[in-house]
Amino acid sequence: MRRLLVAGFIVLAAQVAHAADPSQLPVLRGSFQDAPRVYRTNWDGVYFGGHAGYSSHDFDFTRTTTGLQEYMLRESALAQIVGQWQLLGTSNTRSSGFGGFVGYNAQYEDAVIGIEANYTHFAAKSGSSAASLTRTLSAVDGVSPPPGHSYEFDVTLAGNARAKVNDLLTLRARGGYSMGSFMPYAFGGLALALVDIDRAATVRVRTRDLFDETVIIGFDVGGNPITTIVPRNIVISDTTDTKAESQKNLLTFGFSAGLGFEYMLMQNIFMRAEYEYTQLGTSKDTTIQLNTGRVGIGAKF
Repeated sequence: MRRLLVAGFIVLAAQVAHAADPSQLPVLRGSFQDAPRVYRTNWDGVYFGGHAGYSSHDFDFTRTTTGLQEYMLRESALAQIVGQWQLLGTSNTRSSGFGGFVGYNAQYEDAVIGIEANYTHFAAKSGSSAASLTRTLSAVDGVSPPPGHSYEFDVTLAGNARAKVNDLLTLRARGGYSMGSFMPYAFGGLALALVDIDRAATVRVRTRDLFDETVIIGFDVGGNPITTIVPRNIVISDTTDTKAESQKNLLTFGFSAGLGFEYMLMQNIFMRAEYEYTQLGTSKDTTIQLNTGRVGIGAKF
């Protein structure tokens, strides 16, 4: 009997020890399970797409006619003065545009860097400006009238200008941050545009000779002349010159920068929205800025 009790005790102890094994306890066993896997959206690879947008085009014509003015007055003492007159103003037009893009992304964890070529064709109306002014100049350097004389110049300047951006290509580098299916990004790079610029200027210069002339108005009883001083203002020349230029699809360089975001709709299909600022270099003495908002859709490989 004693042997049976001892054998039963040994079996019971073994069962208790097995039940007390920490690896078999449900609570502790769950503590050692693998963490869930984290999946990242894959932005890596070549992509392309199309877009449509709306732009504000700002044209600065304040110096557009100065080159023409300087050329027409190149042999005149007035060139350094009248040649620098800023005749025209600024103009703003708004335009829709459409185009496409192609690029390549490289992804490192959540960081995404890439390069992209982006093309837009605009259906823009021309920006324009026209004005005229008249000023009288005296004591001009380089002008030497005879003794007792002085020259005055009545200068009338008239001009007009018109410009339009036809196409815009930007070659940009960009960097983004992947937040799952959402990726904000910033970009910047070189801008190339095809621009139409028409400009014309007319300069009229009327030169007057001012002097005092002694005039005999009679004789006294002794036969001596009686004189008086009469101021004279005589037009000695009146010239008009006009020059115009028209340039179509002028290649203009500049830079662009902006911000945007992309959202992955499906595994390889994404949508985007972005804002772009473009500053074009001065062409034909005209400066152009563009502010553009776009939306687009693309696919990646």
